[in-house]
Amino acid sequence: MDFSKLRRIHIKGTRNFPNDAEAVNWGRLFPRQRVNDALAAKAGLPALPPDAEGGNWDRMNYEPRLPGFGGSDSCDWTKFLETLMAKGYARPFVIENEGCNSSHTGNMGATMQGFRATILNTAPVVWPLGPNGYAFDKSALKPMKLGNTNLKQVTMKDLI
Repeated sequence: MDFSKLRRIHIKGTRNFPNDAEAVNWGRLFPRQRVNDALAAKAGLPALPPDAEGGNWDRMNYEPRLPGFGGSDSCDWTKFLETLMAKGYARPFVIENEGCNSSHTGNMGATMQGFRATILNTAPVVWPLGPNGYAFDKSALKPMKLGNTNLKQVTMKDLI
């Protein structure tokens, strides 16, 4: 498989709420929002009830989670990563921490725990087993290549 256009994989999980009728009808990965009642009826779907504030933007049908931290999420990360690695993926992984029990707590200790748990959870799939367990192979590091060196340097003042 050609991964030349794939620069990195973001690791960010969600725990979907499977018994939520609104999620089934309207989708799982977007905030619930108010829709036109006539359009909902025409589509044969129930209209969403308004919140006390009159909108539904702040209510989600899922909970952001990090793989391996505070319970499972709705993605089989082992299978996903095994498939990527078997097909020769060798580019970076980025942990995108938006976990309700991690970065969203505002507590740096919980945020760092989320990162560590995700690294430990994914390590057996993406790193080789060595004398100290599953660890990144530093010998595989290659020097960075310079990109386009003909770019004009500008400052924020130049952009305003």
